[in-house]
Amino acid sequence: MINIQQLADAKLPQDNTEQRTHKDKLTRTGSQTTTRKHKTTTKTSKTTVLQDSTRESRVVETNSSCVLVVLAEDVDSCENLRLGQYLCKDPKIDEATQEPENCREKTAWVECLPAPNISCRFSNGTEFRFSGDEVGFNKTITCRNVSGYSYKVAVALSLFLGWLGADRFYLGYPALGLLKFCTVGFCGIGTLIDFILIAMQIVGPADGSNYIVDYYGARLTRLSISNETYRKPHVSL
Repeated sequence: MINIQQLADAKLPQDNTEQRTHKDKLTRTGSQTTTRKHKTTTKTSKTTVLQDSTRESRVVETNSSCVLVVLAEDVDSCENLRLGQYLCKDPKIDEATQEPENCREKTAWVECLPAPNISCRFSNGTEFRFSGDEVGFNKTITCRNVSGYSYKVAVALSLFLGWLGADRFYLGYPALGLLKFCTVGFCGIGTLIDFILIAMQIVGPADGSNYIVDYYGARLTRLSISNETYRKPHVSL
């Protein structure tokens, strides 16, 4: 007769072997899954995009090395900087004309310095990071066309010798000056009118130029509307 205990002891090694085989399969499957997850994580973390206010950079990781690639086309030109990102120097003023020394055809230029830590491109395409002491670009400003007629002299002549027509002779209007001289300033009325017109810079030199006025003094700015003037639309109530 076969002993039951002997049969039970004979089956135990087979069961243990099956359990060990099953565990080995689970361990291999788990390690393969972990390896796949690690590969997926590595692929997705290779490229990182960094953005800031002035440029877009891309960091590429390759075998524990880091390479920084700057997209130069995203860095704007220095001439397109916004207000507050640069500071322009004051122009050099000519003492005789009280206008910028480099004034040509009612246009002059001044040097502008970008603010510290501002990066922009020069006109030749070179990118540069400024510290606040370097000149980044030249900005054009408007200036006036003067030809030697002083505003102070014209006002003084109109006030003290206007009844003799001296102001009109000085500004290049000899006919009106002679007429004022012959009529004693149109009996004083023409003298008063000319003084107001010259003081308000409405009447200027006959050649169309401007008065020589202190650069930081009181100047007349004429406001006009043209087809290029922006008109804010009215809001209907």
